[in-house]
Amino acid sequence: MSGYHAPSAAVDSDIIETREWIESFDALIRAQDSTRALFLLRRLEEHARELGLLAAPAPYSAYRNTLPLERQGPYPGNLELEERLTSIMRWNALAIVTRANKAYGELGGHIASYASAAEIFEVGFNHFFQAARPGHGAIWCTSSPTLPLAFTPAPSSRVA
Repeated sequence: MSGYHAPSAAVDSDIIETREWIESFDALIRAQDSTRALFLLRRLEEHARELGLLAAPAPYSAYRNTLPLERQGPYPGNLELEERLTSIMRWNALAIVTRANKAYGELGGHIASYASAAEIFEVGFNHFFQAARPGHGAIWCTSSPTLPLAFTPAPSSRVA
């Protein structure tokens, strides 16, 4: 076990300096804009990595909504109906895999694959991967619960 312990965010050895940094950051946002502020934060993070203070980021991250609630648009569908349909489809998938396991006994992982991908597929198919319509190109989409989801604009769907 490493002897290094990251400092707690609750412990501030210099409250005045911290307040000055925050006030300067607030002044930067007021004087310029949030784009500049975000650039500086990213640059400071890069510099901390160069100094060895931060590890390189993982190639993935947990989903984190960066939009404040008041800036989010309304959900484009009927969430209650979609959640009910999702529950029915997951229950059906569970029943199919359970029945198949009685016969073959080696299919259990596929229910986990479906469950982990269900939300991505269902939201995508319900709201994003759609046929061409006036003003919008079509999205060509292929997917498999055991393969990554891949989608690209169909060549014939480019809107001039």
